[in-house]
Parts: sequence; C-alpha cells; structure tokens
Amino acid sequence: MAYKVSEQLALSSLGQLLVRFRHLLWPIAVGFLLSICVGFATVYFQQQAVQDRLKTDIALKTQQVAVPAAPDPRMQEYYQVVEKSIPVAIKAEDIISAVLNTASKSGFSVEQEDTIISVTAKPGVKKDKVGKTDYEILSFSIAGIEGEYRKVMSFITNLYSEPGLETLVLEKVNLAWAKESLVKVTIDFIVYRRLVKG
Repeated sequence: MAYKVSEQLALSSLGQLLVRFRHLLWPIAVGFLLSICVGFATVYFQQQAVQDRLKTDIALKTQQVAVPAAPDPRMQEYYQVVEKSIPVAIKAEDIISAVLNTASKSGFSVEQEDTIISVTAKPGVKKDKVGKTDYEILSFSIAGIEGEYRKVMSFITNLYSEPGLETLVLEKVNLAWAKESLVKVTIDFIVYRRLVKG
C-alpha cells in the first residue's frame, strides 16, 4: 500500500515537471534556432571577408603581371643562339632525307619495297612570326614504322638529334595496331625554317 502511494506521488511529481517543461520547450526551441542562425551568419561573414581578400589579391597580381618585365640580356642571347640554329630555306627533300637517315640508324629498313618507311610532305606552307623573325612551317607524315615498341620510341627520340631536324616538333603519333611488344605507327610532325626575304 505504501509502495502504491509513493508511486502515485512520483508520477504526480513527474507530471508536474513535464507541465513546467512544456512551458519552457518553446523558449528552448527558439533559442536553439537562434543559435544556429547566429552560427550561419558568423560563417557567412567570415567567408565574405576571405572572398574580399582573395579578390584584392587577384587584382594586385593582375596589375603586377600586366607590367612588362625588364628585358633579360641572358634571355636575349639565348634567343639569338636558338634563332641562328634554325635552318634557312631548308628544302622538304632534305628533311625527308634526314628522317630516312634517322630511320636507318634506328634499325629500320629504308630500301626494301615491302617494309619501306615513307615520308611525305603535306601540301601548303604555313607562316608564323616569333619576335621579329618570320618563319615557314613545313608539315610531314611518316608511315610504315613497324617494329618493337622500344625500337619505335628510340626512332622518335633520335629524330630530335638528327642534323637538319633541330626545329622538328612532333604533332601526333597514331597507333595503327599493337600486338604484344610490336607496334605500327604513323607520325605527323612539323619543321620550322627561317623565311628568306627578297
């Protein structure tokens, strides 16, 4: 009997506590929501300050880049050396001969009809101006390069060191087929030559 009375008193006290808590629930919820809003506002204004600093930094860097740098004598000397190395009025036939010579050095056949490497000049000559110098750009294509992968890659690397091909620029390597370590490719490249005026 005493146990039931104490249980009823405990339930009554709990009910009163819940009633009081119900009155406090609304202010607690409002306070929680306000704290979240204040947190978001704080993060927003902090990010806004960071964005403003970034915009200022970008504007300063843009102004610095816009100012032309003072000419470096060493770069001018290097440019002149490179310019002198560019062949003048080199003929397409000489370029083709240099490519075939490189192929022969790399172990490819350049004489047998069934495995011959063909180098063809593409029609048309483009023109470009670098600094104060005018250049002509000759385009070529190499076909029939077939062999072990390392041998093909060695041939491509050797092209850059062949006399007469100092200004060669590789444009594209097309893989025709590959089987185990064997590959067949075609290569497109261009060669710069100084334009002869007059």
